[in-house]
Amino acid sequence: MLDSRGKHSWTLTLVFPAWLVLIVKFAVSGVSYNGWSISAMDPIGFSTAFLAIMGPWLYREKVDKNLCPPQS
Repeated sequence: MLDSRGKHSWTLTLVFPAWLVLIVKFAVSGVSYNGWSISAMDPIGFSTAFLAIMGPWLYREKVDKNLCPPQS
């Protein structure tokens, strides 16, 4: 995947699937089917997981933009 500057980003390649799994988990949390149940996820748990996934990527973007500001 490419980052906001058009460079290949390994961090974003790992962050996107993790974010997608988190969204799906939150969407189906608390569902039960044929005796199987998926544990519930409250908004605080979702927010904590979201920050743990997105935090490193957002920090990397901030550091990269400060070190290499966009050229006009």
